[in-house]
Amino acid sequence: MMRVLLALVGLMGCFVTEAVDMPDLRYLKAYFSANCTGPFHEFFDYSPELSIQGIDNSINSILFTGNWILYADNFYNIEGLGGTYGHWFGVNHCSNLVSPIAGAASSLRYAGSPYGIDDVYYNLYDGLGYAGDEFRSNTDAETVGYMDMRTTSININGQSPWTFYTGLQFTGEAVCLYPNYVVADKNIQLRYAGVNTVTYLGIPDNSIRSVAKGCLTDNVYRGARSSVGHGGAEPLEHFNLEHTNLEDNNLEHSNVGDDKLEHTDLELNNLEHTNLEDSNMKRSNMKRSNMEHSNLEHSNLEHDNLEHTNMERHELEQEDGV
Repeated sequence: MMRVLLALVGLMGCFVTEAVDMPDLRYLKAYFSANCTGPFHEFFDYSPELSIQGIDNSINSILFTGNWILYADNFYNIEGLGGTYGHWFGVNHCSNLVSPIAGAASSLRYAGSPYGIDDVYYNLYDGLGYAGDEFRSNTDAETVGYMDMRTTSININGQSPWTFYTGLQFTGEAVCLYPNYVVADKNIQLRYAGVNTVTYLGIPDNSIRSVAKGCLTDNVYRGARSSVGHGGAEPLEHFNLEHTNLEDNNLEHSNVGDDKLEHTDLELNNLEHTNLEDSNMKRSNMKRSNMEHSNLEHSNLEHDNLEHTNMERHELEQEDGV
């Protein structure tokens, strides 16, 4: 009996060890120094006040797995929605913070499921840059509760798209959002899409009222161009997408579909350019035709005038003959 109990304890010990050492465990190590060296504090969950951990305004580099957001103010910039923040997304990656968030973070949290880093999940936030209050879920929502008509920015994770509605119970205007980034390191994959302001989706700010899993509309948002910079905090977020930095050979990153979309837009641009040239050519031909027509009328007018002059001259000669 004792041997059986010892064996069970041993098995439980192995299970606990495996659970703790899961390779896709979300974490963030916040370092006081650059390049992820020296003293650090490790986070596995939200921290609304970094002063509690004694690391307020002190983080200069991070080693992380997951989808993490650092904010310059306590409680995720809730007092100044749209304030300074930094957004990182990757797997076992070290990144140096840059100004203005370097040495200035006062709170942090992750986006996505609390159960698995690549689980299907969405987060709604009431401020620019994923700031302030949030509504998070992995299922359909006929209403988003306290975030009703308050959503300004969105994060989605996992392999499923989501459809966002401007009406309750999946009514009103709808837009579908797919995850458009994927990061892979060994056997770990992480998919993500972020929208810093829902106006990018073509719907008004503070208009989302319900959410459904899957893409249930033909109105599909394909993602902002990588070269686009929008004022406020967006350029910082774009810069921090260097979490895709390929200096780390183990880190892979691809932007799903954007290249094809840009190519399509390029073709469209060429088509518009061709149409413009064609239009200019037609306009030129029209001008030339009008000019020729005008010259012809002018020639006819001169001919009429000449005939009129000859007629007057003939009448004059007749009078002289009389």
